Amino acid sequence: MPLHFTLTQVLNASCASAVDGEIDLIASGGVPGYTYDWSNDGPETPDNDAQDLIGVAPGTYTVTLTDASGCTATTSGTVGTLPATAYLEQFNIANKGYLANYVDDFSAVNWTMSSWAPQPPAPFGRDVDDFFRTTGGVLVGEDFDQDICWTSPLINLNTATQFSVDLAWVGFDNEDYINVKYSIDGGAYVTIPNVVGGGAGTIQYPFPTIDQSGSITVTKTGLSGSTIQIQVCAQFNANNESMTMDNVSVPGSIGFVCPCPVGNLLYVNDNASGANDGSSWTNAFTSLQSALAVASNCPNITQIWVAAGTYKPTTGSDRTISFVMKNNLAIYGGFAGTETMLSQRNWVTNVTTLSGDIGTMGVNTDNSRHVIYNNFTSGSPLTGSAVLDGFTVTGAYFENAQDGGGMRNYYASPTVTNCIFTQNAMTSAGNGGGGGGGMTNSESSPIVTNCIFSNNSVTGAYGGGMLNVQASPVVRNCIFTGNMVTGGGGGGLYNYVGNTTPQITNCDFIGNTAAFGGGLGNTSASSSITNCRFSGNSATNAIGGGGMFIQSSSPAITNCTFSGNTAPSNGGAVRLWSSSNSPTFKNCILWGDSGPEVFIDAGSTFTINNSIVQGGCPAGATCASVLNQDPVFVSQPPVGLGTTGNLRLTPCSPALDAGSDAANATTTDLDGNPRKFEAIAGGQMIDMGAYEFQSPVFSGNILYVNDDATGSNNGLSWANAFTDLQSALSSHQPRSSVTEIWVAAGTYKPTTSGDPHHFFCVEKQPRHLWWLPEHGQPRL
Repeated sequence: MPLHFTLTQVLNASCASAVDGEIDLIASGGVPGYTYDWSNDGPETPDNDAQDLIGVAPGTYTVTLTDASGCTATTSGTVGTLPATAYLEQFNIANKGYLANYVDDFSAVNWTMSSWAPQPPAPFGRDVDDFFRTTGGVLVGEDFDQDICWTSPLINLNTATQFSVDLAWVGFDNEDYINVKYSIDGGAYVTIPNVVGGGAGTIQYPFPTIDQSGSITVTKTGLSGSTIQIQVCAQFNANNESMTMDNVSVPGSIGFVCPCPVGNLLYVNDNASGANDGSSWTNAFTSLQSALAVASNCPNITQIWVAAGTYKPTTGSDRTISFVMKNNLAIYGGFAGTETMLSQRNWVTNVTTLSGDIGTMGVNTDNSRHVIYNNFTSGSPLTGSAVLDGFTVTGAYFENAQDGGGMRNYYASPTVTNCIFTQNAMTSAGNGGGGGGGMTNSESSPIVTNCIFSNNSVTGAYGGGMLNVQASPVVRNCIFTGNMVTGGGGGGLYNYVGNTTPQITNCDFIGNTAAFGGGLGNTSASSSITNCRFSGNSATNAIGGGGMFIQSSSPAITNCTFSGNTAPSNGGAVRLWSSSNSPTFKNCILWGDSGPEVFIDAGSTFTINNSIVQGGCPAGATCASVLNQDPVFVSQPPVGLGTTGNLRLTPCSPALDAGSDAANATTTDLDGNPRKFEAIAGGQMIDMGAYEFQSPVFSGNILYVNDDATGSNNGLSWANAFTDLQSALSSHQPRSSVTEIWVAAGTYKPTTSGDPHHFFCVEKQPRHLWWLPEHGQPRL
């Protein structure tokens, strides 16, 4: 018979850094009298390894089998890593335990056994009638002459609050017992008493009971803490007395608590094919949840790098499972999977997606309710040390809910940067509150920077892109576009209820729609909104407020531009609904929205200073330095959903240097340019609106050219002269004011490209070119 063997069982290690994997082997054929040589300890002479490979780390192992005649055969097996999922031990590895030949072969069951001394010298202990083993998916014990305990691995409770274990017993007398115990966070073991029999133990009968049998699931509820270990101890000393243990379950836990890896960084790549222990790109975890499980127990892990791909909270169908962030842990996406420095990643090119689409693709009703669920407490909040950077968050769906969204923050204030929240959805439970398609913040103050909220939706609630409820986030350099609220307010963003004081700076609200407050809504919220653009947003209800809705609120709106927004009536740009409103608008432009620009209900106070409003000071407002003049945008958008135009200012705009410098302390405008630039010499520097014009406006009739000039080269003086004539001829300065160009001694060419078809071109309007000695007066 040919020599061959079979790998009967390959047991994965309990975690990436554990050494409790196993490969079981059966040899047959050839000439009996086999020797084994496993690759983990190198070549040996003679080959004297054990038949089974026990207690090894994850990896691939090769064994060479040699029979008595010298014939050989070779095979390999790979030990992987158990998934970091809720703990369930079913003892389904056959024949593990103290076997009849006293061989200790218990490593692969993932439980440890207390010391059990054989006879003699102990009066009680292991003898030929005592045994335990795993068989048929249960652990079986018989005739234990002394107290023996089995102890589980350390288990992370995560959200677990209970555990259970199935027990059965045969032939118990009053001196026999089974005790189920547990230890929380390394503390003393606590016995669950009096479950069956009324004795002191968990399963124990009082004197003079004999030969009792039964079965039960022992459950302990109300657990709290970080980790748990479960212990089952037993004693029974007659050959016909036995027990079985099965299905030790800790629902809501995260598998095994593994030894912490070296260093502070874990890698995740869904295409990695190595050891999947997170130690490198080659050996990266393929699941983000696996990396988070390790990081949650290892304070030395401060960063997780995630390669491009799609990662879901679960591989199953449980919609309540989400990703959860952790203090002092930064999670970075946008890697190709080869980088050695954080600065080498590119989150635009290497799209890294956290997706809630766990069910049927394209059907959202079976999706995760939240992709990221940061649900903390006031006493133990999530802080800004928790970072999410470089991800697309998509596919959350929560029906009949109070809140929803790609990210839910409750007493959680993470730092969120360079992320896209798109195509997340929720429907309201009909209680008139809640919302937040892309992100919901409650009792939280996250810092959200350089993010996009697009095409998120809410039905019957508020905040298509973001909802803030008693929250004070800082939102900077973000874009809210294409978000929708049906039957509620705040297509892009909604600030709702007291103590909500968000700071929203340098943000775009474009093409969002809602029943009211197409771009943004405020109810009982004191928002600060600065350097923002509201364009092409739409309110569908007569309440109005195409750009912004304000109710019982006192927001401060500074240097914002509203144009192209629409509402059926009552404020194409802004609606003050009901009374008790007292917003302040400073350095703003409201022009080109559906009329009227602002609608103010009686009882509201509306203050607007140093601004442009189409139609002049709105009825019922208090105005100072309010102009009714065309702001002369680069491109005026038409009124309608999704229109944008170009709301930057031209040199002829009356908004240039017409704002109040004291009203705005920011350093940059919506484009990231210097916020206060002196376009017109003297007086205030800041412009009205979201954009700051970035060139001095020509106030005379002469431009200067000098090929040796070293100044700012804007043509307004000899020191700041253009260095080539072509620049002066094509200058952006208003043509009607320039009547002369003075050119200093030097040589000037139409082009530097060598193209013979280029030439100087002088416009039809009169313009004199004077050739001058350097810094001299004009001469013919």
